[in-house]
Amino acid sequence: MDCYKIEWDSRALKELQKIPDDDAKIILQKVSELSKSPYSGTALKGGFKGYFRLRSGNYRVIYSIKKHHLLILILRVGSRKDIYRTKSL
Repeated sequence: MDCYKIEWDSRALKELQKIPDDDAKIILQKVSELSKSPYSGTALKGGFKGYFRLRSGNYRVIYSIKKHHLLILILRVGSRKDIYRTKSL
């Protein structure tokens, strides 16, 4: 089975830095697991078609999968109450 490469959008990295260290470590661990199982997240619906969500406690990671390039692009990281408020991914 092929492993996917993980890339972080600069905005997602900035958002991750604002999260408490203990929670950020768990998020990083869950994101690294995506490289072996990219479809383990939940597919989003509505205006977010083509994107996936990964849950980590009260935080969510929004990502897209570039299947032909074996790439996972991490787009957003934030609290579950705020992450879906913007349509701009």
